[in-house]
Amino acid sequence: MINRYTERYRKLFPGRRGLTIKNAVDSMHIGILFGEPSGLILLQNQQMMRLMTALTAKAHINGNDFYSDLASGILQKDCRKMELEGNLVCILPDNTAWMFVRSDLMIMGKKYIQITASDITRRAQLLEDLRQKDEFLRIRSLQLQETIANLQEASYERAMQKAKTHTHDILGQRLSIVLNSIRSKQGVDFDLLGFISHGLVEELTYDGPLPTPQEEFDSLCQVCGAVGINIVLDGSLPDDIAQGCLCVEIIREAITNAVRHGYASTVTLDMETQGTDFHLQISNNGLPPSHEVKEGEGLRGMRRKLESLGGVLSVRQQPEFTLTVTLPVGSS
Repeated sequence: MINRYTERYRKLFPGRRGLTIKNAVDSMHIGILFGEPSGLILLQNQQMMRLMTALTAKAHINGNDFYSDLASGILQKDCRKMELEGNLVCILPDNTAWMFVRSDLMIMGKKYIQITASDITRRAQLLEDLRQKDEFLRIRSLQLQETIANLQEASYERAMQKAKTHTHDILGQRLSIVLNSIRSKQGVDFDLLGFISHGLVEELTYDGPLPTPQEEFDSLCQVCGAVGINIVLDGSLPDDIAQGCLCVEIIREAITNAVRHGYASTVTLDMETQGTDFHLQISNNGLPPSHEVKEGEGLRGMRRKLESLGGVLSVRQQPEFTLTVTLPVGSS
């Protein structure tokens, strides 16, 4: 193959000095090819010949045709073409990457073409690693955006649920008191209506610092006492604020249901800590259920909140309707 190009090479580099240059070019790691403007190859070193055969499975005699095949992706199986910073790069089956550049040059006043092939395997690997990392970061960014969106939605849903629960607790309690008054007095007590409606809008829309569990409980007892509902307490709320708030919510819901459905006038609360558990038992003197009580949103809401703190809710319907709450001490 080398002999084929000897005469052409002598035309390009006449004299014995040319053969020395030829040997030096053959020893280079880069691939190099010189040719006529038409593409007819005058000289290519061994590295270029090796790359040509590996990529196209044939020895081209025209450099322009060879470069055109590379640019078009007409390559051997397991070889592939890619572009890197606007340059043509070919990947061999051994995963080495070679950048091919075609240019024109003048030698002794005559125009020739030159095609070079540079080994950029390390650079290509670094760029591929960078591309993969960029893709990984892009995917993680999309996942993070999705997570943030989900958190915002979840936060909105929690806020809405909290608002619904707050409204349900306040209105349910006061409407139950009104209902109890109507049932017992056979009419509407307008003084009572004025009392329980006082500050209702402010309480529903209040967005300031939250009262302590004990303050909420005292307020609840005050409202109930003002309308003749007796709260009998044995024990005290748990010291943990989250548990205390939850207990007050459950007590409020239980009083509301006792007055609304059982016509109760007395609600008894037994609270104590035994070992590692806090126990709350709520009973009333109202009428027992005439049929099995199915859990509504109120009971389900209590159960969900208790379970979030590791607690348990149990219901006993006979001989009197009784709720029992068990919470691990300090579980929040």
